[in-house]
Formats: sequence, C-alpha cells, structure tokens
Amino acid sequence: MFDCVVFSKIFTSIESLYGCFDNIDICCCGVCCIPCLFGNNAEKIDDSNCCLMCCIYTLLTPCYLCWVPHMSKRTALRYKYGLNEDPDCGDCGAACCCPLCALCQEARFLERQSKNQFEENTNS
Repeated sequence: MFDCVVFSKIFTSIESLYGCFDNIDICCCGVCCIPCLFGNNAEKIDDSNCCLMCCIYTLLTPCYLCWVPHMSKRTALRYKYGLNEDPDCGDCGAACCCPLCALCQEARFLERQSKNQFEENTNS
C-alpha cells in the first residue's frame, strides 16, 4: 500500500500522512473543526494568531482556496524543523487532496516535538 510520508527526514518521529488514528484526540478535533486545527497548528508553527488563521481558513473554504494558507504553513513547518518535502505528493498535493490527513499529521508532529522539547528541558 502506498504511504506518503511527507516528513521524510530520518529522525525519531516520522508521522505518516494516513496515520490519523494514531492520535484519536487530534483526529476528532480535525473531523469536528478543520479550521480550528489549522489555526492551532499555525500558532504552534510560527506564533500566528490562532483565531485569525481559523477565520482565514473558513473564509477561503467555500471558494476552494483553503489549501493556499495551509500549504504556506506546511512549508513553514518543514523549514522550521529542517524536514524534506516528499517528492511524490509534496506540500501542495497534501494540502489540496488530503487536507484533513495533512492537518492531523502536522498536529501529531507538533505535539511530539513539544513533548520531546519538554522532556529535554526537564532532563537538563
């Protein structure tokens, strides 16, 4: 089965694009309110205003342009953590064709990064 792993840099936590059920809380949040999950992710990526990002995503959804800010934040996430873009689907493909899976993937990755950072700080 084809599994597009967008965050393909080899390190301790690689999140699968289709691993939505790896974290049920994030999956439920995404299913119930995709714009909220986007806003929350954007805030963690670059301190964007969560509410503003949620509103932008919501306003762009009816004209099928919500993928534009999503792709931008996804690219920012890759640059922030030095991750490689998958050549098979890339940021644009993930944001356009699988936005819920991509947002859940990003949220799981950010949560894991936050936990790892917390553990490093407590062990220091």
